[in-house]
Order: sequence, then structure tokens, then C-alpha cells
Amino acid sequence: MNNLLRALRLIEALEKTDQWVETQKPEEASWGESGARWLSDGKDRVVEKPGHEEAIYHDLAHNFFKIPGVSPTKVVGEATHQREIPGAHHLSDSDPRGWDTYHAAVRNGDVERLAVVDSLMGKMDRHSGNFMVSPRGFYHVDNSDLFRERRDIPDYLHYHPDGQRLADKKLNPETVSWVRGLSEKEFDHHLAKWGVRPRSGTLAYLKRVVTPDTTVGEVSRL
Repeated sequence: MNNLLRALRLIEALEKTDQWVETQKPEEASWGESGARWLSDGKDRVVEKPGHEEAIYHDLAHNFFKIPGVSPTKVVGEATHQREIPGAHHLSDSDPRGWDTYHAAVRNGDVERLAVVDSLMGKMDRHSGNFMVSPRGFYHVDNSDLFRERRDIPDYLHYHPDGQRLADKKLNPETVSWVRGLSEKEFDHHLAKWGVRPRSGTLAYLKRVVTPDTTVGEVSRL
């Protein structure tokens, strides 16, 4: 079994879905410029995107970085399906419980670890609209557009949780230990399953320079 087939079966095992049927023409769908469209089986909805970048991110988030909050994703032919999260919605000023969920993710380090993963994966268009909350927790969605170069600090890091801009917040000690424990060899191994060239040099550099005084903003601009 070649590496690509093994990777495809791995992703399929992550989330079992029914046969999706199209309910909306591509030109009428949301995010039409990117080729994405909503599909449904009459019960649940899924966003279909061309290519496999969403699945690549999902695979590494779960199986290498081991961060929470990625919505269920599956490879279907030449596209990726991302299942809609029941009860999830974007952050809103009218939803204080949603903000409580997000604040908890900031305090426990989930959001800063997301910034690290995005930096290592070249996910450079993360913004506040990519976040969703539900009674079950904090989620980040729209995880395609990978392997790009950082231009500036993403907008969500300018947010002020607990009175401090997130970009200026020092990494939690647990996050520093987590970064130092990541394996460059395993990173490249997971990428190679998808035919992606090695990025271990970026990880090795981060492990050399990260300290308890490193800020979230500094990590996001590697």
C-alpha cells in the first residue's frame, strides 16, 4: 500500500459520513470564488473544498500536533469534506457564553498552540472569522491555504483577552515544553504521506529560539 493510499484511509477512518447529495449549485454556494460549496444528506451539512489541504491540516492537527478544535474532515476523491459542527456558531457580542468558551481556550493555551501550528504549517490567512464555539468547546475552521509565507500578525492576535493583547502574551510554559517535544523527523514523515516537502527546518528553528519569554506574536511570524 503506497503512502498516499494509507493517508487517505487514515483520514476516512477519522470520521464516517453518509453519501452526500448536492443541494446547491456551485455558482450559488458560499465561498464560490474558492470553489467551495455546501452539500447535505438531508440531515447534516458539509463544506466541500477542492484539493486535500483541509485534510492535511486535520491529519497533522490530530496525529502529530495533537491539538483540539478541528472539525471532522474526510477525503472524497479530489476534494475534502468538512462536516458542519452541530450547535457551533461564530463569536458574537450577543453570546457571552461563547466568549467564555473562547477565553478559556486562550487561558489554557489552545489558541496560542493554534498560532504555533498555523506558523509551522504555513497557514497564514487565519482570522477571527475562522473561529466557532459550541457547548462542546472552541473550534477553528477553514484550515486550507497552507504552506504560505507570513506577512503580518493575524488579526485575532490583536484581540485583548484579560486586558492584554494576545500577540503580546508570553507563551504558557506548557506550550514551550510542547514545542520542544515535537519531533522534526515525525513532522516530515506526516507531511511526506501527502507528498508535501519537508518543513522540519522551520520546526528546528522554532525549537532553538523558543523560550518562556517568547510571545505569541513572535511565534506567529516565523
